[in-house]
Amino acid sequence: MNDSTTPPGYQLLNHEELISKLSAVPQITAILGNDTTNWNVRELSGGNLNLVHAIDGTAGSVWWQIKQIFVRNNVLPLVINSLS
Repeated sequence: MNDSTTPPGYQLLNHEELISKLSAVPQITAILGNDTTNWNVRELSGGNLNLVHAIDGTAGSVWWQIKQIFVRNNVLPLVINSLS
């Protein structure tokens, strides 16, 4: 899910995209189970700075957090690498 305000290389993922990305990580599938049709994604946050999701599977649960880039005014450009 990208729009014109999302910097290049930075992605906000919908639930299906999140499951697709996480299913490629062996450590995650070891916790949640291999059958992604049994994975349930719940959004835990309502804020605009962090997106936090709980992903439940048949074998366990994990949480995923992504910090959104937020600038109160457009005085200075913000580079993603500066957030590392």
